[in-house]
Amino acid sequence: MQFDDGFPAVETTQPLVGDWIPGERVGSRRWVRFEDAQYLAEEVLVDDADVFRYQIWGFTSMQRFDLRHGVAEFRYQAEGDGTRLSWTYSLLPTAPILSGALRAFLDSTMTPMMQTTLAGLRDRAQA
Repeated sequence: MQFDDGFPAVETTQPLVGDWIPGERVGSRRWVRFEDAQYLAEEVLVDDADVFRYQIWGFTSMQRFDLRHGVAEFRYQAEGDGTRLSWTYSLLPTAPILSGALRAFLDSTMTPMMQTTLAGLRDRAQA
């Protein structure tokens, strides 16, 4: 996916722990490399038919100063002939005073990236 508004696309991922087999990913970890050469780490916390939850941390970008870690969650819900997919992020700042800056980052950068990704997933599933 290519994103507007300054969010770099994922360039590659490198498994560190686990085989990343859907439904069996709990505890799996990987590095995520972005096109701007920055990294973060991901670990799968929940991987079942209704929920996929993972934690991100280990940022090499400027977010390392603002963000202790984040937890993301995909929820799958049957709806008519299809599935409703929702994606949320919760971010823990390194200091409480940074909460407003993280909210602005979520709203201005993460939200458009997530919307683009979800639209791409939808288009791919419908193709």
